Amino acid sequence: MKLSGLLKSETPTYSLTLPITQQKVTYRPFRVKEEKILLLALEEGSEESLLRAGINLLESVCDNIESVGDLPICDFEYLFLNIRAKSVGEVCEPAINCPHTGKKSKAKVNLLEIKPPDTSKIKDRKLKLSDNVGITMKYPCINSLLNSDKVDTQTDKLIQTIAQTIEEVWTPDASYRSDEHSLEDIVEFVEEMSTEDLTQIMEFCESVPSLTHTVKYFIIDEEKHTKEEYEITLRGLKDFFS
Repeated sequence: MKLSGLLKSETPTYSLTLPITQQKVTYRPFRVKEEKILLLALEEGSEESLLRAGINLLESVCDNIESVGDLPICDFEYLFLNIRAKSVGEVCEPAINCPHTGKKSKAKVNLLEIKPPDTSKIKDRKLKLSDNVGITMKYPCINSLLNSDKVDTQTDKLIQTIAQTIEEVWTPDASYRSDEHSLEDIVEFVEEMSTEDLTQIMEFCESVPSLTHTVKYFIIDEEKHTKEEYEITLRGLKDFFS
């Protein structure tokens, strides 16, 4: 028997209900070999590398997620932070660039104190575009963020992100699932929409909450011998692990 097998048998498991989809997920803490992936991504410093490392890590430690990349962004971040708390420790100390003074500081964040966002104001996923055509939306997910980075302009990035959040197009007589059509086909469909259609979609996407956490930090002015307290809201994994 390999020595590594002795530790695997002692690994605890935990469960968590995701805030957006309400899916119950079972996971274990990540191991040193998996933490290495995260540390390398943090050294690289880009949001894309951190998200890709997060996907790889969650695929390794979660038992019952069909596609980690298709998780709503908020669910992905909430799950990741909880796994990190059980794996490394409940407290992280993100670096803060103070927007008020331009100085640097650090904050202490207890990851287990981060509350799930309020989901009561999420709009209906079914949107009617005309008398005969409607769409069913997906929640914005990690894959849509990563794939939208492959285009050059902000306009193309927005259109591609919207295309990837359409789950189904329907008419009175038929329905067309997005996974049965190419991304190019769906992008062309989005480009034929009216401004009012686009506004509906944007309102839906904006109604899906993101994971945020407000923390306090201090800025010390050694010349004036002062210590001022400030607050800042952290958004996204990079803010928590900067």
